[in-house]
Amino acid sequence: MHVSRIAGAQVASLAAMHLRPRSIIPLGAVVVIAVSALALATCRGDDDPESGRGTADTTDDSSPADYEGSVDLEVGTAIIAGSGGEASLDRAVVKEVLATIGGYIDAAVVEPLLTGEAAKKLERFFGLRVVTRVMADGEDRPSLTDEGLPDVSADLVSKARPVDLDGLADPSGAVLMVGASLDLDITTATAEGPLTISRVGDLILEPDADGGWEITGYDIEVRRRSAGGSTTTAASTASTTEAP
Repeated sequence: MHVSRIAGAQVASLAAMHLRPRSIIPLGAVVVIAVSALALATCRGDDDPESGRGTADTTDDSSPADYEGSVDLEVGTAIIAGSGGEASLDRAVVKEVLATIGGYIDAAVVEPLLTGEAAKKLERFFGLRVVTRVMADGEDRPSLTDEGLPDVSADLVSKARPVDLDGLADPSGAVLMVGASLDLDITTATAEGPLTISRVGDLILEPDADGGWEITGYDIEVRRRSAGGSTTTAASTASTTEAP
């Protein structure tokens, strides 16, 4: 059974099941990591780590599964839907899903902030049904990337809550779909003052043709706070969306 044949009601059910309160997660569970322009340049093989912002390697054609993200993501719960919480997601699936999420965050969030350039090759992380929405001029790109923001003048400090994963399997046990929580804050500084970007919501991922995982749905809210004020944007692939 191919995942694309799953009824829309099942997709909506998984997304609804996955929307859970983040406030119950203890503060101690937050993972904090600093991402500097130099560190990103070093791990990506860049040639000019001293040129203000970091620079991004645009020749990386590796699959998301081969990519180690700059933001340290840890797993919270990882279960199969309908199991009563007793069955855990396969470790290989968890690894592939986190690799895709981490790769997406680096490509769409970290690198644009450090380089000042547009996010590159987002098609590596999104399925065909939604990829046009995140490409250039796509309706959801402003919420799913951090492009066009003031030049950063400090390291990026990220705080990521553990990622909760809820899988949906077919009768044979093959995992067809995974819902993943996303709760990420990135703080840095610009010439105008402090900048904080909070991105909260859920992602839906499905297996791709190459054995990895791709993002095929999302319900994300982004709040950007700076000296100039606060703005909030949202993006959702749900059939109906109401602003919070």
